[in-house]
Amino acid sequence: MIFIVNLLKEVQLFEIFSGILAPLSKDIPDAIVPMCMFRPISGGASMAIMVDLFKVYGPDSLSGLMGSVIQGSTDTTFYVLTLYFSSVGIKKIKNAIPIGLFADFVGISVGILLTIIFFK
Repeated sequence: MIFIVNLLKEVQLFEIFSGILAPLSKDIPDAIVPMCMFRPISGGASMAIMVDLFKVYGPDSLSGLMGSVIQGSTDTTFYVLTLYFSSVGIKKIKNAIPIGLFADFVGISVGILLTIIFFK
């Protein structure tokens, strides 16, 4: 996953998404977009993105604080569904995926909002 994150950075896909979201989010730093994209998929990739945020912007910057709040307020939905549901034998996960992704969306949105309110 870290390889894919670096590949998407090199082809500037994150900048394209940031450009699309720019009119909707004036206060959100562009560096948070990769974190928001990979957090529901991979904990390791989102942790690598957060460490990169710390190296580039610093842990006390708005980007670093926002990345930390997002990391703590969401979970890796697909990992949880795959590991936990398969370990207990649940096969019908039709409703769990949209609900889990909605919970991630809410967690990311509220995390961004609270970071802007309290730290900006």
